[in-house]
Amino acid sequence: DLWNSIYRERSLGLGTQLNLSKGRPFFVRAVAQHSHHKYARKIGAAENDFGKFKADNKRFNADRINLYYGSRIHSLKLSLEMALELHPGQELFIRGGYMLPFARQQHLYLKERRQFFNKKERLPLEDRIAVERNGEPFAGRVTPEQSFFVTVGLLFK
Repeated sequence: DLWNSIYRERSLGLGTQLNLSKGRPFFVRAVAQHSHHKYARKIGAAENDFGKFKADNKRFNADRINLYYGSRIHSLKLSLEMALELHPGQELFIRGGYMLPFARQQHLYLKERRQFFNKKERLPLEDRIAVERNGEPFAGRVTPEQSFFVTVGLLFK
C-alpha cells in the first residue's frame, strides 16, 4: 500500500531532555509538537477521454489520472522517549506518544500520469463531489481519530 499512497508528515515543536545517569548516558526526553499529516490511498485510475479538462483551476492533459481519497490532519503530538547511548555514535531508544487531532479535512486528490511534468490537485470533499463504496455513499476516514504510537529504534549520530 506504500507505493499506492500519498504520505507526508511535518512536525514543529519543542522538547527537553534529562540525563539520568552519571556513567553511560541514559536520557529521558519529552516533546510537544504541532503535526501536519497528509495521508491518502489510491482508489483507482481513470482514463481521460475528454482531452483537456479542468479541476478547480488546473488543466489536466494526461490520458491517465490517478485518484486518491484521504485526509489532511493538524494535531497536537505529545511524546516521551527513553534513550541509552551505546557509544558516542549510537543510541538505542523507545518512544511512546499520543496524537490528538484538532483540525481535519477529507480530500480527493487527482494526479496526472505519463506526463513529463505531472500536475496534481487537491479537491476538498463537498456536496458537489460524491464518493461511493460498493455503490453506497462513503464519507469514512482512512486515518484514526486519535492514536497512540510506540517506536523502537537505533539512532546513528
